[in-house]
Amino acid sequence: AESKESKSQSNKTDKDSEKAVNKISDRILKDIHKYETVKELSEQLFKNFSKEFHIVQALVFIKNKSNKKFQIADTYAFFSEEKINDFEEGEGINGQVAKDKTVKLLTDISEGYITVLSGLGSSSPKNLLLIPLVHNNETIALIELASFHDFPSSYKKIYKRINKPVSDKYKSLL
Repeated sequence: AESKESKSQSNKTDKDSEKAVNKISDRILKDIHKYETVKELSEQLFKNFSKEFHIVQALVFIKNKSNKKFQIADTYAFFSEEKINDFEEGEGINGQVAKDKTVKLLTDISEGYITVLSGLGSSSPKNLLLIPLVHNNETIALIELASFHDFPSSYKKIYKRINKPVSDKYKSLL
């Protein structure tokens, strides 16, 4: 049987973890209520995500009401010779995440899958976090974040805290 002391320690760790999740979530949500366009909102979110997760590239796709395809709405530090393709629910990794309505972390991404360019050259991030924005049980948008660093193990808890305010805000702007 577990001792009272180890249970107390476990509860303290859970509370500390919950506090950390709340702090990160609050910093991601900082100032999003101020913006009146999808572009302004996306740029603020990219900035907030960048501070928390050291992202090097980001995309946001918005679901087109008429053709139901997810189309690129904004990018952060993105450069490509190729056009960013639209996708439908269930189509490709992004489409599957939109269909499943569940955040997905991809690690150890193969070299060249994503390329980040800077004045120092180019490199490929190893981690990709796909965030479906679900409003009234419908995925209305998808955010894709790329990082050289690992995302925190609490990313699912953070997602649960930020999904409603972020999806509500995007929905109000669409």
